[in-house]
Amino acid sequence: MNRLYILLCFLVLTTTAFGQLCQLDEYFKKQDRYQIWHSQSNGSDVIGHTWRIDFNEPPTPSDIDSIRNAFASARKDASESYMYEYHKDGTDSIKYSLLKRYHLSRFSDFEKALFENDALKAEYYYYHEYWEPKDVANNDMKQLDAAAVKALVEPVLESVKQYKGANIYPIHWQHDEGYEDDFAFKGGIDGIAFYDKNHVGKTTGTHYFLPAQYEKEGWTLCRQIDSLAHDYVNHHPEQNYHYFYYSTNSDFQRRNILVSNGNYRENLYSLGYYRDEEGLHFFSTTTDGELWRPKDWTKIKRWVNGKITYLK
Repeated sequence: MNRLYILLCFLVLTTTAFGQLCQLDEYFKKQDRYQIWHSQSNGSDVIGHTWRIDFNEPPTPSDIDSIRNAFASARKDASESYMYEYHKDGTDSIKYSLLKRYHLSRFSDFEKALFENDALKAEYYYYHEYWEPKDVANNDMKQLDAAAVKALVEPVLESVKQYKGANIYPIHWQHDEGYEDDFAFKGGIDGIAFYDKNHVGKTTGTHYFLPAQYEKEGWTLCRQIDSLAHDYVNHHPEQNYHYFYYSTNSDFQRRNILVSNGNYRENLYSLGYYRDEEGLHFFSTTTDGELWRPKDWTKIKRWVNGKITYLK
C-alpha cells in the first residue's frame, strides 16, 4: 500500500477527535443495509468528509450498541456533547451529538456527529462531518488526472460487453458561443456543471449500458468502479476532486462517483451512473468549458447546439 495513503489513514484516526466514528462510518458502509451517502472533497488544504446514513427502519439493537459505544468513547475528546435516551412502553427516543473544535485550516476548525432514533417521529439517521489534514500545499495542488482515472475504470466498464443486450456508445455534447437554451427543465438541458462565463463547452466520452435484467451484475460493477475511483483519490491528495459514495439501495436516478474540482476549463472529468427502467447507464466523460447534459442523454449519440443524433 502507498506509504502516503497509510500516513493519511493514520492522521485521520489520530488528529480527528472522533476516530471511533470513522470506524463506525466504515462499519455501516460494509453492512450496506441502509441508505448511505458519503462525500469526499479535496480542494483546499484539507480533505472534507460528510457521511449521512438514513435507516429505512429502526436500527437493530446491535447497530444501536455500536453507535452508543462509538459516541461514548468519542465524547471524551469532544468540546461539547449530548447523549440522551428514553425508553418506556416500547417507545425509544435516542439523541446523541458531539462537537470538537480544533484548527486544521483557515476553512475548517470543527468536527461534528449526530444520531437520532425517534420512534414517535419515525426518524432514524446518523451524520458525521470532519476534515482530514494532508501534507500538500495549496500551490502544489493539481487538476484531477482524467487520463489516469479513465485508464483505471474504463477497462472494467467495458466488461458490460459480455452481457446480452448491453452496449457501448460514444458521447458528444457540444454548445458553442451564442447558442441559447433554457436551463433546468424548461429546455433541452438536464444539468449544468463546470461553469464557464461564456457557457461554451464540449463534452466527449463513453456511455456504457447494461440491461435491467442484469441488476445484480450492475451493482457489482458499480462497486468495482467506485472502489477504483476511491482508491485513486486516496492515493492522490495532490489532485482536486469530488468523490461520492451511495449504497446500492439508495433511492436515486443519476449519481456522480467522481468529478473534477477547481477552477479549470479543460479536460474536466466526470464518472457516474444513471438508472432507469431499461437498466443502468454508466458515463465516463471529459469536458472543455462548461458541461450541459442533454435531456434524454441515454438515447442520444450526438448533441450539438440543440441538433440531435439519436442512437439506433
